[in-house]
Amino acid sequence: MKDELRQRRQETYRMLVAHGISHSEVVKRLSDSYDVSKSAIRKDIKNMNSWLPDLSVDFSAAIVRLTRLRDQQQELESVALQARRDGDPRTEIRARQEIRKSIMAEHNIATDVGLTPDSGEGAAALEEIDTGIDPEDEALLDEFCGIEGDLDAVELEGIR
Repeated sequence: MKDELRQRRQETYRMLVAHGISHSEVVKRLSDSYDVSKSAIRKDIKNMNSWLPDLSVDFSAAIVRLTRLRDQQQELESVALQARRDGDPRTEIRARQEIRKSIMAEHNIATDVGLTPDSGEGAAALEEIDTGIDPEDEALLDEFCGIEGDLDAVELEGIR
């Protein structure tokens, strides 16, 4: 199934089932939004039972990935907290950077399957997630620990 068709069908399902929007309104909105005929949208609605299982498989796979990301975030938070208690700012910073990346991946997956609105604002907000360390303090910690450049070379044991 082509990406645009898949997206249109996801939106059809979301509008009809999740939001309870009337058939006529869905037909009007989606035909305008996707620049297709109203009969194409009506046909999608009529044949929903045939294409819905394909979307369900994608949705189920996304839920599994989201669950794994959440589990990983919890593990990383434990690593960060333990590193803070152990006085290991390098590991704490790396764990918090990985948490940020994981949250961004979670947002992207959720947006792809229609669980969140696709908005530039959402992605921008994720860039500003509080890692628990002030940016100035983070720079000072990097300097104190002798960290230069990106921390991608730092491995966190037991994660992934």
